[in-house]
Amino acid sequence: MKPCQVTLLLAMVILASSPAMATKCPPEYTCTKYINKGMCDAAKCMADCVSAYKGAGEGQCFTQGCRCSYCCKPHQGTI
Repeated sequence: MKPCQVTLLLAMVILASSPAMATKCPPEYTCTKYINKGMCDAAKCMADCVSAYKGAGEGQCFTQGCRCSYCCKPHQGTI
């Protein structure tokens, strides 16, 4: 198996087995952060976000790079 296929398979297994990924948090409890700037590989982005946020991160590729979405506490004092 090629390394990219292994990475994609690993990301799919982690995604399917993670209970946190099955439950979406409300918008006010959703935070995002770009963890990798520049070129983005979807499988690597997903795997990196899952790893960075202990199984509760979800990665997506954007032109700016890999963006992780994860559940967090709402920001205090913002409108």
